[in-house]
Amino acid sequence: MISGATNFTYDELCRSTTATTKGLSNNPTEEVQKNLKRLAQQYLQPLRDHFGCQIIINSAYRAPMVNKAVGGSPTSWHLKGCAADIRCPSAYVAVQYANFFIDRFEKQGVGFDELFLSRSRNGGYWLHVSYSPTGDNRLRCQIMIY
Repeated sequence: MISGATNFTYDELCRSTTATTKGLSNNPTEEVQKNLKRLAQQYLQPLRDHFGCQIIINSAYRAPMVNKAVGGSPTSWHLKGCAADIRCPSAYVAVQYANFFIDRFEKQGVGFDELFLSRSRNGGYWLHVSYSPTGDNRLRCQIMIY
């Protein structure tokens, strides 16, 4: 478990089906581990504590080759361990999670860089949340349908 984030582990935040399938390494550096710890402590664990349910992470850290293999942006926060894609059972839950992060910023000053609610062609929903490790968060929100 990650200290201060009792429901999350580094293994969980670095798990990648693409890496496993393609035989790619997805091992984080010390700097990435530090960022993942902050992600878990300041974003993922508070979300879980607030909603009292399991939070399922589709993707957090991606090594450069893994990011390329999944078609990720070359400037993705996933490369630094500063982003997580959270699986949501419905659009309603995704909006509730997004509102949690917006309210947290407004009430506690915990900013985010990106907050993307997404729906895939097969109807699955997820929420992408990221932060800038320098604190220069843009508070960018977007809804995307693939």
